[in-house]
Amino acid sequence: MPLFVPFETALHWLEHDLTDEEYKQILDFEMTSENLEAIPVFSIRTSKLRTDDKAKNEQFDWENLPPLELAD
Repeated sequence: MPLFVPFETALHWLEHDLTDEEYKQILDFEMTSENLEAIPVFSIRTSKLRTDDKAKNEQFDWENLPPLELAD
């Protein structure tokens, strides 16, 4: 399962001398939906290139894709 944290927290996570309490604080962090962005992208699990020559992680407009609804 992914762990979404602010960049500074991610850097702290990589330190080798964290206490158990520091690990717990990081794992208990909850990212609010206002701080997340979701966009449809081209498949990143294939070596197939996009037909529009854009990067795979740029927004891709799929036909008939239902609207994205984020839960609070």
